[in-house]
Amino acid sequence: MYDAGSESGPAGTFELYQAEADTLFKQGDFRKAIESYTIALELTPGDRSCLVARSKCHLALGDTTKALQDAEGSLKDDKTFHKGIFQKAEAMYYRGDFELALVFYHRGYNLRPELQEFRLGIQKAQEAIENSVGTPERVKLNTTGDLSFFKEQDEKKKRRPGLMRPATQQKKKEKRDLNRSAANEKTIKQMLGELYGDKLYLEKLMKETDHHSRTGKTIYDLVEEGLTYLDTRTEFWRQQKPMYARIYERQKLMRRTKRKAPKAVSDDYIILELEKIDEAQSVNKYKESLKRAQKCMLTVDGYHETQLANKVALKAQLHSCMGNAHLELGQYDKALQHHQEDYNIGEKHEIEEGVSRGLDNLGRVYARMGQFEKAIKVWDMKLPMSKTPLETTWLCHEIGRCHLELDKAVKAKDYGERSLAAAELAEDKMWQLHASVLIAQAEVKMRELTSAYSNFERALDLARVLEDHSAEAAIKKAMDEVNNKIVNTVKSGDEKGSSDSGEQEVAKKDSPKEEPKEEPKEEPKEEPKPEEPKEETPAETEEEKTEEEEAPAAVFKAVTDGGTNRLYSCLGEERAHCIPDIITGDFDSATETVLNFYRHKSVPIINTPDQDETDFTKCLRVTLEKTKSMQVEQIIVVGSVGGRMDHHFANIATLFKGAELTSKPVYLISKGSLACLLPPGKSVIHVDTDLEAEWCGLIPIGCRCDHVTTSGLKWNLNDQPLAFGELVSTSNTYSDRCVTVETDKPLLWTMGYQFSEETQL
Repeated sequence: MYDAGSESGPAGTFELYQAEADTLFKQGDFRKAIESYTIALELTPGDRSCLVARSKCHLALGDTTKALQDAEGSLKDDKTFHKGIFQKAEAMYYRGDFELALVFYHRGYNLRPELQEFRLGIQKAQEAIENSVGTPERVKLNTTGDLSFFKEQDEKKKRRPGLMRPATQQKKKEKRDLNRSAANEKTIKQMLGELYGDKLYLEKLMKETDHHSRTGKTIYDLVEEGLTYLDTRTEFWRQQKPMYARIYERQKLMRRTKRKAPKAVSDDYIILELEKIDEAQSVNKYKESLKRAQKCMLTVDGYHETQLANKVALKAQLHSCMGNAHLELGQYDKALQHHQEDYNIGEKHEIEEGVSRGLDNLGRVYARMGQFEKAIKVWDMKLPMSKTPLETTWLCHEIGRCHLELDKAVKAKDYGERSLAAAELAEDKMWQLHASVLIAQAEVKMRELTSAYSNFERALDLARVLEDHSAEAAIKKAMDEVNNKIVNTVKSGDEKGSSDSGEQEVAKKDSPKEEPKEEPKEEPKEEPKPEEPKEETPAETEEEKTEEEEAPAAVFKAVTDGGTNRLYSCLGEERAHCIPDIITGDFDSATETVLNFYRHKSVPIINTPDQDETDFTKCLRVTLEKTKSMQVEQIIVVGSVGGRMDHHFANIATLFKGAELTSKPVYLISKGSLACLLPPGKSVIHVDTDLEAEWCGLIPIGCRCDHVTTSGLKWNLNDQPLAFGELVSTSNTYSDRCVTVETDKPLLWTMGYQFSEETQL
């Protein structure tokens, strides 16, 4: 802190005082926090975040007037600042202006409908108004005349001379009146509840304190401050829920009890649970949020609609919460079911918010599942319901990305241009950057290379303004590739240029006609070729072919968690030429720097937080889902054998899981060895590539194999059992270039491989 009378001014910077104030606010020291915010505002007058924070401090101390002043100050330059609007609504609510508070809650909700705080604010303001004013059913009108009101007004006018000296009366009321009537005391006791005992203690302390001494004056001021706060709370609760409203509700409850009708319940518990569910999801605790939502749904289902007025809307919102949790846990079918239910409820009961939210989430699920046609259809339905330019730019961008994934470049460009127009209207440079890149990617696919280069230039300028260095580097690389294509076009005389390799770096997976695989292609049930690059479970590969060569089969490249770090470091400067199609995992190993590099390369990063399965197993599930509509021959897993023993066996266990998930062979490769699971029946293994090492083995992991017969090995088996504790075939070798293995149970085949130095992991 600094001396306010000092001519030199504050010793620190604005950021220093703001950080100090934020810390004090979190610690609950609101007075000191206000002092630090005030100094920060002297250094940077009108900072709206600072004003909102100081308003919260005033509100916590019960000073609604100053809280309202700061909230209004934060809206001075920008009337659409949603945090300032919310704080102003809060200040008005706690000072008892429920109608105005409701107006600003609605205003904020129209600007940011996705924020839970505005919905809760609207609900509590409406409840306070109904408690204060009453509902129409409480009033019974009749046609009989009643002039008593006018007589009472005439009598009041005759007694008005007492209003001639307001200043004198105000001064007399400044001293606290500790002697109240019994009726008034009873009202205060009912309003304060448990705090009434604290109020009596403070009043007793005030009477016994000698405020003429220095210490006594300090105690007296603190007591006075506490009593003032309790008076403010009492007045607020009196307005929020007057005594007549409490009496009316009590009488109404008694009548319902007599009729044995279902009694109305407050939805405070459910709203609190929704807040906890949102909080859990915000910190990636999806299992916890799912359990809370399911428990809350059971509670809501237990009430009749006459007991819980907004039961339908609450159920829709809970379905949305459960759908989001299932989506993040990779349980797409369940996510789809809950979001569809949310949409159906909204459509049936004409809840616009539920319909919009349901369409939004359904599109997200379909896109995550790779069902881009369905995602486009759903988002196209939502597009006319968009209320803000920011929402429009996001929707158009996502629809455009889906069209790009479906190789519909013309439509992708059209939606990209619509996204860019909306982003410019919203004055959001980040979304202008995303839209410009989408347009450029579509134009590369359309072979409109000159226009694509111009759009990349615009995106590069935006990245520089935003100081996004990762995006800047990725865009520069894309521009170099487009420029090379333009040069090749000029040389070849082809007006539209070639669509050679290199485009993948800007638009991920821009080769839809290729056959997808998780790892490099190999012949079924044979050892993979040694030209795989380096990566951990599972990794990416694929040697580029020249234009004159036959087009290679596609490779779908997936990387999981820690393998991302290894891929990044192993490839060095060549990493930009070997981009994976997806990255999955719970990301407890991958560094943020590496993830940001691939994120700016437009690589989908899929969070799979489920701790019941390994990252490898979850990656295999996602990869199979992504390649469902593709012709996959086999799956190669690089960097999967060696290292920690528990990881080794976990990867072998995934081979058994893979046999349940897919009929395609899965190979584990690392350094000088290869392993795969041979299914029951006869398997043929060709060892004619001259890359095989001399050793091989048959390991009965998981169960006893009672009948195993082989040929082509130095030590063949003839209908013999293999089991741990009995016979295990290790350090075997070949007698022929074709090996056959016939087994009655799944059997692990492992063999040595002479990788070149360049392909060693």
